[in-house]
Formats: sequence, structure tokens, C-alpha cells
Amino acid sequence: VFSSGILRINIDIDNKNPRTVTDVSTQIFDTGILLGNTCQQQISFMRPDEFKTFSCILQAPQKEAIVQNQVKTSVGTRVSYTADLSAAQIVEMMTENEYLQRTQSGRLQTRPSSYVYTDKNVEISVEFSDAMPIIVRPDVQKDYFVYFTIKNTGNGFIKDLKYGDFILAPVRPDEPSIVICPDLNSPSWKLEPEGKEFPRIACRLALPSGVSVVENYGLVVLLKYRYEIRENTEVTVIK
Repeated sequence: VFSSGILRINIDIDNKNPRTVTDVSTQIFDTGILLGNTCQQQISFMRPDEFKTFSCILQAPQKEAIVQNQVKTSVGTRVSYTADLSAAQIVEMMTENEYLQRTQSGRLQTRPSSYVYTDKNVEISVEFSDAMPIIVRPDVQKDYFVYFTIKNTGNGFIKDLKYGDFILAPVRPDEPSIVICPDLNSPSWKLEPEGKEFPRIACRLALPSGVSVVENYGLVVLLKYRYEIRENTEVTVIK
């Protein structure tokens, strides 16, 4: 672009997430040496593979403001949106008596102790303190835990998580809760990423009173998060 010239910046947004994203906000946040008013666009939602585009008008500085014959500058754009990742995690717990009966009858089925769920931006790892089924022994004073770790695996920035952004609940509403996470139920709960990874979330596992076995217990793991991606475009201004 020549000095005092007009430049049109086209911003294309393509939702490559497997799910609909909401509250999409796009803007030019850095115009470099170019001049122009705040340029931004709000979109309520975008479905998977949906494409949107819009333009911003900028102006190059006057010839007197340019020292060299040409100068390079960078225009920074960003898009932020809300997305979610959900999974149904199977949990199995039983008493030692039930475990022995199933072992002797050949009915015992084992499961791994760790699982991973992903989308385009984040990863949720679920790790149990014991391999499943988790055996609860009444004569052993031991707590059983499940740990959740959220990682940013994309090329953008993930915002802090707050109360209501990470939810654990039974798949069936009539089932009792066997995952105890007092911190998640506090309105003041907040989690900040440390680099690409959030601090680990620890929850205690407990069989409901009077129950000897929970089998194929479905636990809903739901993460709602705000994500931001930035891109830069180089512009050469000629005097």
C-alpha cells in the first residue's frame, strides 16, 4: 500500500471444531503504523465447518510520517469463542466380597486406570488412583481418587476456568453421586492455566452407603471453555 492509501483487510473465520461454538468475537487489535477505527465483529454462533468473512478498512500514514522509502508493519487479528468438550466416563467400584465372588466365578472384567478425551483445542485426561474395578476394602483405611487434568493442545490461548465451567454429574439423574468434589461446587472456584496445562483436579470416590457394587456407572465430564486464536498479516507501506 502507498502512503495515505486505503487498505482493506479481509478476515476469514472457518469453524473447524467438531461442535458448534458460541459468542464468537473477532477484531483487529493491533494496526501497527496503519490508521483506523476499532474494527470488530460479533457472531452469536457458528456450526461445524461454517465459514464467515468480514472486512476492515485501514489507512497508510502520510508520506511525511515515513522516514524510509518503504516500511513493513504488522496487522494483528484475533478471534475468541466459547466451546465445550464432553465425555461419558465409565466408573466401576465394588466391595472386596463382590470382587472375590466375581473372581472365583470368572465374571470379573477389568478396565484401565487412565483415559483421554480431546477436541481441536483441549485434552482432558482422567486418571484413577486404582485400576478398575476399584476394590473397596473395609479393613483398609484408604481413600480412592480420580484426577482430571486439562491441557491446551491447540495453537491458541485458553482463558481461566471458573465455577460452572467444569461439571461432573451422573449420566442418569436418579443415580447417586460417587464422585465427591467440594471445590467444584463452590461459587468462588477458579482455575488458571500454568503454561499449557491447568493444575490437576482431584476428586474422592466413595460407594454410597449400603451399596456393594456400582457397575458401568456413567459419569458425565463436561468442560466449557473460552479460546482465543491470533494471526498476523504483514503489510509494506511505500513512501
